[in-house]
Amino acid sequence: MNITTLQPGETATEPGLYRMTAEQYRAIDAVNWSTLKHIANSPKHYRHAVTTASAPDTESQRAGSMFHTALLEPDTFAERYVVLPPDAPRRPSAAQWNAKKPSPDSIAAMQWWTNWNESYGGCEIVQHHEWQTAYNMANAVRFDVNAGRYITQAVLIEVAVIWRDPATGLMCKARPDLVARHWDGLVLLDAKSCRPADARQFGSRAAAYGYHCQLAHYRNGLAEIGIEVSECGIISCESIAPHDVGVHWLDSETRALAHETVDGLLHRVAECTASGKWPGRYETEQTLLMPAYMFGEKLEIEYAD
Repeated sequence: MNITTLQPGETATEPGLYRMTAEQYRAIDAVNWSTLKHIANSPKHYRHAVTTASAPDTESQRAGSMFHTALLEPDTFAERYVVLPPDAPRRPSAAQWNAKKPSPDSIAAMQWWTNWNESYGGCEIVQHHEWQTAYNMANAVRFDVNAGRYITQAVLIEVAVIWRDPATGLMCKARPDLVARHWDGLVLLDAKSCRPADARQFGSRAAAYGYHCQLAHYRNGLAEIGIEVSECGIISCESIAPHDVGVHWLDSETRALAHETVDGLLHRVAECTASGKWPGRYETEQTLLMPAYMFGEKLEIEYAD
């Protein structure tokens, strides 16, 4: 596998495999799953997702990012996240920094934060329990009897894939979590944090968030640059102790449905791109759809004395 490592300031324009920063990946003008999924709501929703800066991560999204980093990029985990020591002084205000005669306490706090910024200025400050949870979840996956072997046998970890969709001509991009060896072939896996849930509940969550379609988009990209994977699956890890881990493979029917769905979404993007029209969900006036239970028989309740 030929992998190109981008240098600072470089970008990727040709199909292939690339190692790059998250900032370089976001800058590539291509269709990725996180935006493509919005056209299932409407072209207007998709256009908004593409042209609007992303909102700050929610607490849940940040926890998921920390888990991914701890699991897939352990060498950079300490470089990206740091916990403030319990005796850290309050961060000085602008008024304190600009005061002509700051108090001794302000001087001490400013000196402390100056030293801190020199050492950890590029890190994201997180709570100790957030850091510990991400660390524990990553270890739970690594030492799991099923999931752990795919981490140790990974041949690609968060390597960006750039390709041109043959049916629509759209440039696409993806950053699969990992491609690993399995017997004599390769498998594609995505790691997801989740709340405690059995397999059926996790399946419902996967359907709601389109995890199967995300994997189909990744698989399309890998296939277009000559990497065939025999199976696609999800490694799930519960976000609270004991951080139970599961490996969930997509069956043939789910894979077929996912690829059909992704193909349809890409064709919709191509059509709207060609026409320059990005309609909303309601292209015509609608009849108000009331819930079905309103038209059923009323439930009669008898109260015992």
